[in-house]
Parts: sequence; structure tokens; C-alpha cells
Amino acid sequence: MRNLRRLSTAAMLSAVLLGTALPASAATRVEPLKLDDCGLPAHWAAPYACDLKHQAIMQGDQSGFRFDDMVTRAEFVTLLVRALGLTPQDGASYGDVNGHWSAGYVKAAVTAGALKVNAGEQFRPNAPISRQDAITLLTAVLAGNKLADADERVLAGYTDAAKINPIERKAVAFALLHSVIQGDPDKALRPDQNLSRGESAKLIS
Repeated sequence: MRNLRRLSTAAMLSAVLLGTALPASAATRVEPLKLDDCGLPAHWAAPYACDLKHQAIMQGDQSGFRFDDMVTRAEFVTLLVRALGLTPQDGASYGDVNGHWSAGYVKAAVTAGALKVNAGEQFRPNAPISRQDAITLLTAVLAGNKLADADERVLAGYTDAAKINPIERKAVAFALLHSVIQGDPDKALRPDQNLSRGESAKLIS
């Protein structure tokens, strides 16, 4: 879990959950496992999925890992909760997850602060999750109250920064500043595009 380890290492060094100006070199890099370690088919995301498979965070299904399929909101929250070592919880959260297989994971994410339940709001568990929404969930847990200090000027170097939802700009900026994401070689972030299963493996690992 390279990204989670990178940020949690920074937390210990700074004696707070996370600092706001941490250089990338200050955190420990954890390289993904080699493809041969778990027999997955050749794919750029396979080493990251292998890492998560060994940690019982991502298992795939009868069709395999389906790296290029879109990941749903419920699936991503489940990955995040497992990666954080949290346990599914009983109790109400969003009305549209009652009876859904992900209800316990969603409740755990709410308790951890990754999700906030507003009156009448739906979670839409079976909908694909966008790249910016996934980043927002991840940073909500890892950044805590330091998220407000993220310098949005880092977004200026990306060609599609204007597409970022205004309420998620701090989260994306924080993720860039702390090397959780890097953007594409063409300096695009693609914030409004759906996250693939392969991309979710890299983001979490």
C-alpha cells in the first residue's frame, strides 16, 4: 500500500496526521510486487493489484481482475476501508445502501471521516466513481484537517484543471503535493473520468 504508507510515514515524521509541505523524498517508497508473485495476466496495473491481492484487499472475481473495467463507488470504498485496516460496521448511513452488500464498508468509511452523510443525500453504490471523487475519499481520511491548507496553485500546471469540481480542488491539490497522483504525461488529470479497477489498484497500493 505505497500511497497509504507514504502518507502515514509522513505523519509520524511530522507528529501530526500530515504536513502541508512535505517533500516527496521524506516518505518511504514501497514498490509494487513483481508480476510473477501472483500469476496475474500482463497489464500495467498487475503489480499493484498483486500487492493488494497479497494483503486481501482486492481479490478479483470469476472473470479475473478486469483491470480496464470501471470501479463502482461501493467497490472503491470497500478497497479503501480494507486498506486502512478498518472493519465493516453495522448501522445506518445512506438510505440507498441499506441492504446493499457494501453497507458495512460504507458505514465504516463514514465513521472514519471519508464520507459525510447529508440529509436526503444518496451514495449511489453501483455508479462508477470518478477519478476526483476517489481522490477526495482517499485524502479525506489521510489529510484530516490539513486538507484545507493544500495549495491549489499546483493545479495550474495541468491542462484540464478547470474540470475539477470546485469542492474537490483541495483534495486533488493535496494528492499532487504529496505524490499520491502525478497526472498523465500530457499534463492532464482527467478528474471527471471514471476510475478503472486498474487505476484504483495503483491509487490504493
